[in-house]
Amino acid sequence: MRMDIPPPLPPMQDYRLRRHLSQDAVAAAAGIAQARISRIERGAIDPSPDEALRIAQALEVPVRLLWPELDANAPEGPTVDRSAEYAQPGPEAA
Repeated sequence: MRMDIPPPLPPMQDYRLRRHLSQDAVAAAAGIAQARISRIERGAIDPSPDEALRIAQALEVPVRLLWPELDANAPEGPTVDRSAEYAQPGPEAA
């Protein structure tokens, strides 16, 4: 006897349902329209990096669990350009 196993849920929907949140709740927490949340969750559209971060924060999970391809290019945290600290002073500094 063969039992059909349903396909896995998309990651965003899986984490949303694990937290017993509606799409409306995620939309409100992320500041994104519910219809857009629905399209992102179904994979009809991709979120912008900013949307992905806000959705991940609303679901309390790292972005990499929802969209590994977005997280791979994201910096680990704020970046600081310290190149000016190591620059040699020019003649006008004398």
